[in-house]
Amino acid sequence: MDPHKHATTTQIFNQELRFESPCAGGRASSRVGSQHTIDLTVLGDHNDHDDPQSQSLVAGTDHNGIHIQAPSPSKSGGWASLDDTWLLECLAMVFSFASFIAIIIILVVYDQKPSPNLSYGLTLNTIVSLLATASRSSLLFAVAAAVGQLKWIWFQRREQPISDMQSFDDATRGPLGSLTLLFQHRGLSLASLGAIVTVLAVALDPFMQQILSYPVQQTPGSTAQATMPQAQTFAPNANYASFTQYYNAALWNTDFPVNPTCPSGNCTWPEFQSLGFCSKCQDVTDSAILYDCDQWTEPEINDTDSALHGVKYSCSVNTGHGGNGTVVVLYLPTSILIPTNVVWSLVEIKLGSFLGVNYPVYVFAHAKLEVEANTNLTKLVRGLRISSVQECVLSFCLRTYNVSVSSGTPQVNVTSVDYGQRFTENLPSYKESFYADIDCWRPTDRSGPFDFIKLSTGNWADTKQFAFCLRANEANWTSSGFNSLAHLSSGSPFLGYADVIYMFDNSTSMWTKGESASNNADYGAAFDRVIDYGLGSVLSDIAAALTKYTLETSNARATGTAMLTQAFVKVSWQWLTFPSVLLVAGFAFWISTMMINRQRRLGLWKSSILPILYNGAEKIDQGLNGSGPASDYTKISQMSQFAQNIRVRLEDMTDGRLQLERNK
Repeated sequence: MDPHKHATTTQIFNQELRFESPCAGGRASSRVGSQHTIDLTVLGDHNDHDDPQSQSLVAGTDHNGIHIQAPSPSKSGGWASLDDTWLLECLAMVFSFASFIAIIIILVVYDQKPSPNLSYGLTLNTIVSLLATASRSSLLFAVAAAVGQLKWIWFQRREQPISDMQSFDDATRGPLGSLTLLFQHRGLSLASLGAIVTVLAVALDPFMQQILSYPVQQTPGSTAQATMPQAQTFAPNANYASFTQYYNAALWNTDFPVNPTCPSGNCTWPEFQSLGFCSKCQDVTDSAILYDCDQWTEPEINDTDSALHGVKYSCSVNTGHGGNGTVVVLYLPTSILIPTNVVWSLVEIKLGSFLGVNYPVYVFAHAKLEVEANTNLTKLVRGLRISSVQECVLSFCLRTYNVSVSSGTPQVNVTSVDYGQRFTENLPSYKESFYADIDCWRPTDRSGPFDFIKLSTGNWADTKQFAFCLRANEANWTSSGFNSLAHLSSGSPFLGYADVIYMFDNSTSMWTKGESASNNADYGAAFDRVIDYGLGSVLSDIAAALTKYTLETSNARATGTAMLTQAFVKVSWQWLTFPSVLLVAGFAFWISTMMINRQRRLGLWKSSILPILYNGAEKIDQGLNGSGPASDYTKISQMSQFAQNIRVRLEDMTDGRLQLERNK
């Protein structure tokens, strides 16, 4: 070392410690005198005091001629004094809570609301993430200061390894140092709580990202309109050719959908009513009987010359509801044609009701016959028996619809059916000059009075109440129904009967059952469809086809709502539990540190390294003469001001050590 250079060391002095109240700059009333050693090794020659930097320090002279004094007040002293209080940490904690509360307010405002379209491309996730980062950073700022202050409290309590000072200092810098401190203290110190908060704060952002999700929901559109055909009246004579086409199509098809109009692919309708056709069937086997079949005179089987050969004999199936099904048996020399399926129309229905339907438009019946197995071979017809009988009605009805469209797929469901009632209304007849009682139809729950308006078809209708009347020359409530629908009765393609041929073998004296054949030569295929699928299924298809015709020829529309796909904000509040606990734990740790520090009357040094220089552990014999009072070095602000006037450099010493050397 240069012999012209001399070391100037600090002075051991008694100092009075003064304390600031939390979040303020006031001093506490109590004082505690303690002895601290300031170790500030400054190297220089005798002429160093000529340096302007040194001149500001001169107040006295030590035995080497070096003059040192307390620094003059700095212009930045007002701001520096904030280091002597908890004010910055207090503001940081307030800001942390304010940011977190702002997050909660935003979540409450936008929860279950459409995803907002914010300016500058911002999203809710971005705003929440920014506020969460602000809250976490502010919290960790206060926690780090508290951990730094606990470092001095830790060494004030008892002698500790000086390496603990580095552990505390590392803990104020981030989660890795905090984790190390946590393991060293085994989680048993107050500083461990601060370390836990610092480590767990790493997981704050992932938790905040889980809070918001954006499920897709359907919302009503403001421009697009959904519609569904609705029949408010019925006019069979409006387009007879088209009506017939729909009817014929029903004999061979089973699918007659009525598709709504939905521009968005997702639409809903409130329940609405519409006129149409409905069918209804019932098994009446128990009440059906064969009538007059036992009155036949059967010929002998082997009597080829019998006068009865080639003669048709008939009896009937009687259901007791009016209208019998004719059963025709044809005798041949070596065979007999016996009906096994008979379909007929019940004609006497004008003054009655069937299956709970008041004055239905059409009633049909289907009987299945069979020959008993133990019948006397010579009297085969005597064994003819009824297997089953079914009656069905086809009539006007008022349907209640529940319609929706989801992803372009329509769902049309009929929730209820009202078959209505027949009544008469005195209205102008086909001759406008006089009035007459005209046949009308109304729903069961509509009793009138009705506001009938004459339509372009010549019929009358009250569309609001779904009541309608047919002109006098159109009404015919017998089995043939309206003139334009007469073919659905006596001329229907599925009316008739089908025979089974029984062949007689003289060699065995046994009857052999042969093939069946339809006796409705013009419409055999349609009749076979009734046999194969059942009368109820065929009439159900006809009702669907005629309903489709009624809807598609109507100008009325039921209006629905076109739903648009839109993302909504969904807040998963449970994910806020962890951030809330973390914030409360950090606040509790900070408050606890302030309270303990006040009880111990310790200065607020926090994470500063200056107290190490001014109040170091190394005791050096050389003293600091002429310095200010000891209280000048108990506050960080004073230490900072003094340190601004001392310039040092780390240099190699002659003994191989590194030491801070004062600039020349």
